[in-house]
Amino acid sequence: MIARHGKPAARLVPLQGAAGAGQRLGVARGRFVVPDSIDLSAAEAAALFEGPPPAGG
Repeated sequence: MIARHGKPAARLVPLQGAAGAGQRLGVARGRFVVPDSIDLSAAEAAALFEGPPPAGG
């Protein structure tokens, strides 16, 4: 239930017979190969988002 100012405004219900429902996982299976070295630069990628690690710690 979605309310606006404390009064019901909308009710969420599942779609009946929704096309493709539940079929999202694995949608790109077989379209590309993930290299074994994918995690080698994880620290570098994290630094791009989080900044460099604190000095002395």
